[in-house]
Amino acid sequence: MNASLKLILCLLAGILLPLAAFYLLGSANDHWASLNIAGVVSLIFLVVLLVYLMRPPFSIKTRVVTWIVFVLVVAVSAIGWRGMEDLSKYQRRTLMEIRGVITHGILQVELYTPLQKTLAVYYGQHGKKKETLGQVFQRLYPNGKFGENIHDVHQADPKGDDSLRVVVTTVSDNEVGLVGYHYFSKGRTEEFKNYNGRFGFVQAKAVLTEKGVRYESEN
Repeated sequence: MNASLKLILCLLAGILLPLAAFYLLGSANDHWASLNIAGVVSLIFLVVLLVYLMRPPFSIKTRVVTWIVFVLVVAVSAIGWRGMEDLSKYQRRTLMEIRGVITHGILQVELYTPLQKTLAVYYGQHGKKKETLGQVFQRLYPNGKFGENIHDVHQADPKGDDSLRVVVTTVSDNEVGLVGYHYFSKGRTEEFKNYNGRFGFVQAKAVLTEKGVRYESEN
């Protein structure tokens, strides 16, 4: 086997082995785990390649110096690699926390708006015959039945991919209850069970009575 063919095979092995490790042994939910595995495979390949290249007639001194330089480069690279991984994960956690705060604010508005509108119409009635809270709510929101999502975006496009839900949990003469949750924004507690059966996502609820709106951030 000539030198050119050996070089080509080495290059192919150096490319294909890390790729195979990344896609076959890595985690689909954690890209850094896949990168770490690919990095370990690359390091093993480089060690084997260096052992092969540093055979005699290279002197012992040359081999020792080469290995020292190699170890130093790997150590510095590993420190930098770990630093990038920690920074990346910190940024992801921070962004998820910010997203959760924003989602809580949006949920509060989405829960308050229909209930405050219902309360305003309820107290704005004139005449002897007046509708109950539940009747006013269902007149304003014809789809506002138990278990139904009344989030405005979803009502405009039922097949849309909006990930926020505002679901009716109670409708009676004296009370209207809503629960709002998000499919992707993480809440405060991972063990919290959401209304839709999932765990750990942002959720809040609001209850309307004749006295006003009672709001509670559940997760």
